[in-house]
Amino acid sequence: MHVRCLSAALAAIGLFVGCYEPTQSPPSAHPSYAIGAPAACPGNPTVIVSDEGGLAAALVAALPGDVIAVDGFFDVGDAIIRTDDVTLTCATPGSGLRGRGDLGLIVKVVARRVTVADLVLDATNSVEGAYVAFYDGVTNFGEDSRFLRNRVLCGATRKCVFFGSESQGGSRGGLVTDNHLTVTGGETGITIQGVSGGRAERNTIAAASPSGEGIRANGNEGIVVAENVVSGPWSASAHFFDGLFSSVVSDNRLEGARVDGVIFEAAADVQFVRNTVGCGTDECLFAAGAERLVVAYNQFSSSGSGSGVQLQGGIDGSRVAHNMIVTTAPSISGNLGGIRARDGSSVVITDNTVIGPWANSMALADLADSRIERNRLEGATGFGAGLGLGVSFREVSMTGNVLRTNQITGAGVGGIFARSACNNTFLGNALEGNPDGLVLRPSTGANRYVGNRNLVVDDGDLDCNGDGVSDPNIITGPGFARHGGSVGALVANNQGSGKLQ
Repeated sequence: MHVRCLSAALAAIGLFVGCYEPTQSPPSAHPSYAIGAPAACPGNPTVIVSDEGGLAAALVAALPGDVIAVDGFFDVGDAIIRTDDVTLTCATPGSGLRGRGDLGLIVKVVARRVTVADLVLDATNSVEGAYVAFYDGVTNFGEDSRFLRNRVLCGATRKCVFFGSESQGGSRGGLVTDNHLTVTGGETGITIQGVSGGRAERNTIAAASPSGEGIRANGNEGIVVAENVVSGPWSASAHFFDGLFSSVVSDNRLEGARVDGVIFEAAADVQFVRNTVGCGTDECLFAAGAERLVVAYNQFSSSGSGSGVQLQGGIDGSRVAHNMIVTTAPSISGNLGGIRARDGSSVVITDNTVIGPWANSMALADLADSRIERNRLEGATGFGAGLGLGVSFREVSMTGNVLRTNQITGAGVGGIFARSACNNTFLGNALEGNPDGLVLRPSTGANRYVGNRNLVVDDGDLDCNGDGVSDPNIITGPGFARHGGSVGALVANNQGSGKLQ
């Protein structure tokens, strides 16, 4: 094995040893907890280190392409990697580093294309966390970093594992994959900030006690978050905010969140697909200001949430499709539902299955020119689909929307309820098996219904076009519509809690 002479580097930090060919290190004190270890370590490292001084010297002397291997388990603080294309890894399986506690981090990367792999990192006593790869383009250049197959413990740290920059899209690349993180009372598990093209894949991120957010990502473009398992009492399993663009979040399992399953804030052109989500007390998925968001082929499970999949505050062009959204306990927010969508145009809600005692299977407001088709809605305590529920920020809440071939059964009050609604189309919906089929309140007009008129309560009396004349709803089909229904008195005006509208 070739081992570089470290004399000059050690002298530079006030130490001196001769050039040496290291022999097998004695057995080391590995951590007492069973955290796991890589199956193998690199067979031909450039240098092997077994204490903090040796690691510091190796990092100072490192040249691009070097492989620095840790043998044993020892304390270290703020080990900084400043050389491009360096690898820090293990010499023997189970080797690693423990934060001393007097300094913030274990490992900090400020160079390009650095790999940290196959180590045990115990940051239980570290203030900042286990690992940071940071880029500012001035003195820190930690981009295209790789954090692979590590076993990490963090306590009440700020960020257990972090890579990125302070500015949106300031850093490029980065791969965090096949790591196992256990966090006890910390702020975040994996944080991806200000990165273009970063990836977080196949990580296990567990909270051992109530903690902040399992995955946090903000200011990113073109990132992939895939095949991760996030478990335990996080406040939110995953939180994407302050700008997430043209990215994919797929095939993750997000379980055990206390408040929020997953949150998107200020996002565009993001796909959330094929994920399994355990819902929190607030909701399963919350999105605000998320244009062209795709939520598709996911499974959401709740044991009692304010809402299920909730999109609001600017959701033009978004799509909610082919999801299974199930609750086993009642939700109590009368204006919310298994799917809550408001504040957008050209929204598509199709082929979803919403089951259980949600306050409403679907609660829709302030939508225009949108399609709600082929959904299966079962067991709501209120309405299968409630239109115009909650406070509206438009003169007419629901306009120009199409509800077609939805199957609605077992609703406690009615299949479809509409208020503040003009020029909507109800076509081919299966509404039998509900106390009322379609309920059109006085604040509706110019809506078109085709089907069994015996299922309709029509009190529409709204002037939709502003010509001073009421525009009747157009009800066609066999039977006779009823008038004078009182079902509207059963609609609650509560808005849920906090951010939910």
